[in-house]
Amino acid sequence: MPPRTPRLARLAVIVVAALLLAFLPAAPASAATAFTTAPTPTISGTAAVGSVLTAKTGTWNPVPTSYAYQWKRSGTAITGATASTYKAVTADSGRTLTVTVTGSRTGYTTTPRTSAPTATITTPRAFTTAPTPTVTGTTRVGSVLTAKTGTWNPVPTSYAYQWKRSGTAITGATAATYKAVTADSGRTLTVTVSGSRTGYTTTPKTSAPTATIKPGPPGAATSVVAVVDDAAATATISWQPPATTGGSAITGYRLTRDGVDSTGQGAWSHLYGPEKRSVTHISLVPGSTYSLTVTPVNAVGSGPTTARSVTLAPKVLVAPTPTVSGTPTVYSTLTANSGAWTPGTRLSYQWYANGTAIRDREGAAAVGPTFKTDIAQSGTRVTVRVTGTLPGYTPVVRESAATTPIRPREVFELSTIGQSAPYVLSPRGARVYTISRPLNLQETDEGEEPVRWTAEAGTIIKVYDGIAANLPLKATGTATSPVVVTSIHDDTVGGDTDGPSAALPATATPWKGIDVFEQHYIYDEYPYEAENCRMDAEYLVVKHAETGVFCKVSESYIKISHSQIWGGVFLRGTSVDLQDNEFVRGRVYVSVPTRTPRMDDWLPPEHPVIVRNNVFTGLPGLTTTPIEIHEALLETTTAIAGNTAPGITNPHMLLDGTLATDSLTLGAGWVYDLVTDWPEYWHVDGTLVVQPGVVVRIGQSVGFRGQITAVGTVSQPITFTSMLDRSIGITAPRGPSPVLDYASGSGCIEGGAFTSTSRNYTVRSLTTCG
Repeated sequence: MPPRTPRLARLAVIVVAALLLAFLPAAPASAATAFTTAPTPTISGTAAVGSVLTAKTGTWNPVPTSYAYQWKRSGTAITGATASTYKAVTADSGRTLTVTVTGSRTGYTTTPRTSAPTATITTPRAFTTAPTPTVTGTTRVGSVLTAKTGTWNPVPTSYAYQWKRSGTAITGATAATYKAVTADSGRTLTVTVSGSRTGYTTTPKTSAPTATIKPGPPGAATSVVAVVDDAAATATISWQPPATTGGSAITGYRLTRDGVDSTGQGAWSHLYGPEKRSVTHISLVPGSTYSLTVTPVNAVGSGPTTARSVTLAPKVLVAPTPTVSGTPTVYSTLTANSGAWTPGTRLSYQWYANGTAIRDREGAAAVGPTFKTDIAQSGTRVTVRVTGTLPGYTPVVRESAATTPIRPREVFELSTIGQSAPYVLSPRGARVYTISRPLNLQETDEGEEPVRWTAEAGTIIKVYDGIAANLPLKATGTATSPVVVTSIHDDTVGGDTDGPSAALPATATPWKGIDVFEQHYIYDEYPYEAENCRMDAEYLVVKHAETGVFCKVSESYIKISHSQIWGGVFLRGTSVDLQDNEFVRGRVYVSVPTRTPRMDDWLPPEHPVIVRNNVFTGLPGLTTTPIEIHEALLETTTAIAGNTAPGITNPHMLLDGTLATDSLTLGAGWVYDLVTDWPEYWHVDGTLVVQPGVVVRIGQSVGFRGQITAVGTVSQPITFTSMLDRSIGITAPRGPSPVLDYASGSGCIEGGAFTSTSRNYTVRSLTTCG
């Protein structure tokens, strides 16, 4: 083992080595890089004592890792002013300030930059007027107090506020208003208002203390929660005391509930003691929503109310599917069988046809447990929807299965329902309608507009005695499917509807016919007056009737076309339009209201009389006058043209009235009996044209006013003669009412009435009028 070096010798070696290193020359340092961009800083802010000035470094490149600042007063560094901002002090007044910004970054030359001097620092002035602020508002906990600054001069550009409690600043109370809190109770408040304006010394002013703050109402309850127990039908509301008592101890809590509970009790309220923390509301109605509230109370008053809304789950109704009973035919009553619902359930109904809600003739919905079908439902499937409602339960709708399609009746007896008979008769309603006893068709409501009775094409009506209709009638048949009204004993139409009986003779007329009138009530008194017959028929067949259609009231109108009418028509006070009809074993008797141009109060009728292109059959042996028209206003040239009466030689047409037209033609094939019940002229306001071969018989006291053109031929001369002239084998007719007197006298012709072209005519048994 080598010998150890003595410790002292080792130490000497280390010292010598260190001395040698100290005297060795140092290695040269690397050169630093200059900043690419090092801008001159700027100063922002107001050059005035008390104002804060800020150094803006500008944009360096690269960005220094740090900046150093030194503020200088007139070029001399200000002790301690080494931040980026500087608040000018009194010593700066009258001097200028600069700032030197030094940017530093590793590897770059530390570079100082000095700003341009500021403007001369000025000393701000004091406000001329800086009033002491005042405090307004109620000095009570919970009330809002307001600082009133007063009128400063000049007006500050801004105000700063600090509220103090008994002289101590209140944290966060730095607005113009302050709401007193519980901690203020028993203390006074002040507010310090500081006004600021450029060039002026910011000046604080403190108000006088308020009166001692008194306690106020408490705050709102906290942690308010409401929980529903659907099974028990209850709701529990719980809470915690308010965050603030208002400076006075809580004395209780007021609890309320709105609505109605299951016992029928309405809105509820109760004041509990201060220890209460929850209340359970019982007997609530399932499916209902309630508002539960809690309000803290102290000796001063009530605090804010906190509400919670609760909704109980509804119960489920027992709701069976309804069924429909009754015969599925038109005019039948169907009944909704609702089944056994939850006791107390209120049921409502709505009937549907093919899924569409049914409405009656007046537009009202078909509701109720029963429903009477009508033509509108023919061919449809009917259902009923039943809706059940019960407090505390969810409403339920149940719909029945659909019926089979509603089918027409085979035979439907109209007289069994009287006034409520349907307004539309149709094969869609019944194959045959029967009226086995006298039926008065009428409206059920007084004072309403008339309801029209309509028989559609193909309708068959079989009548025992007659029909009295005090509302307008309309028949809308077709050439191939007419509306037929006949005797109930007529088995040739609609089959046997009266049971075993002898066959009806072909010419029998066992029923009276159709009496058309319209009933008008005079206030609530009876009897009623009838007026304004209305009938409009096309392709109507009336068989085996004594008189097919009759009406005996004034200002009426009957229109019939393309129809076959047994027994004819008897229409007194009625204007008519009869065209292209066949009248079987009956004639046309028309008497319109006697308001003619001869009367001072004459008014033209709404409808002129037209009897045209009709055929009269089955009359031989019954009458020779198929057409009789009294007091008529004939306004068209062909108003009475084209009528024929096969089997009658020289058929007669009796005319009593006024011809207010440019021209009226008396056509060949008829004997025209011109009569009047007025001791006046038989008017022709235009020209009466008499065709060759026509015989015109003129009654007692009949004269002419107007022009008559009669141009006969040698073989067909025109004859004017008296009603009493029997030489042509004509017997004076009698109408159904003895209004004319044919017993004596003779007609006359007004002198000069014939035109110069009249020829081949004979005037017999007539005198000159006047």
